[in-house]
Amino acid sequence: MIEVGVDVVGVCTKEKSIFNRAYLKALATLRGATAGCEYAESFVLLKEIV
Repeated sequence: MIEVGVDVVGVCTKEKSIFNRAYLKALATLRGATAGCEYAESFVLLKEIV
């Protein structure tokens, strides 16, 4: 699954110059280690409905 995520980011040429495959995989590994799994993504909650 991590390969699919990295490939999706590569679709946009602007993001391709900022993030390379090794960087994205290393970041997912770091976040996964923090969460106790192999790979993980982060997200930001933009809107909360109460």
